[in-house]
Amino acid sequence: GINMRPNTLESVLARAMPEPNTGCWIWVGVLGSAGYGQVSWKSKAVSAHRVVYEEIVGPPDPDKELDHLCRMRQCVNPRHLEQVTSKINVLRGDGPTARNLRKDQCAHGHIFSAANTFRDKGGRGCKACRRFYRKAAHLAHVFGLSDRIGAVYPNTH
Repeated sequence: GINMRPNTLESVLARAMPEPNTGCWIWVGVLGSAGYGQVSWKSKAVSAHRVVYEEIVGPPDPDKELDHLCRMRQCVNPRHLEQVTSKINVLRGDGPTARNLRKDQCAHGHIFSAANTFRDKGGRGCKACRRFYRKAAHLAHVFGLSDRIGAVYPNTH
């Protein structure tokens, strides 16, 4: 667990090892479940990179998050941190939202252009594919195959 003794910046930095190739200061203390360094600071469990940033650079804007430019969650080097909006932080990451938003075409190779993209339920889709699926569903209905169309073309809405 996290040691709840009062910490100083020096005692926090003593748990960071400089990595000479990247410039990262790698946290070797307790890690939280998301892989970020954790430390007791002013009687609270907080992220080690946030403590180092606040003590060296100053308090971040309350509407911003600290993004690791080095992509190393264990890094506490304030030079590797940038204040950004939550949206920017998510988009710079490698989660499913960021990966999907970086795609410039659908699974069938159609370009996600303004003319060929629809937005629905917080996501986006390909208009060309939607037209195809709707036409396929209509034809299946006409020919009496509509009970099977959901299994073949599930996105017919």
